[in-house]
Amino acid sequence: LGSMEASRVSTTADFSGPNRVALASPAMPYAFGRYELLKLLAVGGMAEVFLARSKAGGIERRCVIKRVLPRYSTNREFVSMFIDEARITIGLDQENIVRLFDFGQVDGAYFMALELVDGVDLVDVLRAQKARGEGLPVHAATLIARDMLRGLEHAHNLRDHRGRPMGIVHRDVSPQNVLIGWDGNVKIGDFGIADARNGLTSTMHGQVKGKFSYMSPEQASAKPLDGRSDVWATGVVLWEMLV
Repeated sequence: LGSMEASRVSTTADFSGPNRVALASPAMPYAFGRYELLKLLAVGGMAEVFLARSKAGGIERRCVIKRVLPRYSTNREFVSMFIDEARITIGLDQENIVRLFDFGQVDGAYFMALELVDGVDLVDVLRAQKARGEGLPVHAATLIARDMLRGLEHAHNLRDHRGRPMGIVHRDVSPQNVLIGWDGNVKIGDFGIADARNGLTSTMHGQVKGKFSYMSPEQASAKPLDGRSDVWATGVVLWEMLV
């Protein structure tokens, strides 16, 4: 990590395409509800992510705002998925999962306020190691995988207020969604396509969502899933870290 820019800030969304690099905006900072948007970090297919801050009682907190792009704010299916992500993430309270602080609408735009992870994502680490022609040290790779599994175990075992299993499956465990803070903390992010028993939306039969390279055979075949599919994906990530 030492060779990377310490100013880099990672977010919970997968922005691995050409727009993933942080972008500057001359109109910032500007007010967004109770928040102030400081910098545009990335623009994805259907959402944009900002570095932001909130002030309450004289206390300032920095966070990440994930906001639905205006052209998708009236798309019922996408808004339902966004609400599902918020419903799932708000109940997850574990040190290896990116925390959701707030969810709502400002001027018709749905948003989430998420924990700021000051560091890099695992993709950055893998690229740096690949440039050196080597994988991660075994102890580092296994520690990252262990913390990933701790976060996923919490999600898999989560129950609702009636004590019923929520049946959460992340479905998109991959290096893009693993964040590593400069303090060494490892966090799983982006439950955007997670499956849960009480979700508003459901994947259509035969429809596959996620990154194919990390899918379990059951997920790739669009079969019913449980937490074991995420464990499979974590094993693939561990293999990738080592080689």
